[in-house]
Amino acid sequence: MKLYQRKRRIAAATSPAPTSPYEAMSHEKLVELGRAAGLPPFCGTWPRETLIANIEKAKSNG
Repeated sequence: MKLYQRKRRIAAATSPAPTSPYEAMSHEKLVELGRAAGLPPFCGTWPRETLIANIEKAKSNG
């Protein structure tokens, strides 16, 4: 039992933290944010990585 708890604690401590607040959001929420940031209406078909990159780019441009 102690070995299992130690492995679980070590795994939790070494898991990478999300680099941006968008990583934990669902795809639908990212699409809503993207449209609010000025992305085209068809951005819902884009992959998550593309959406996140374009949202961050739009936010940095103002």
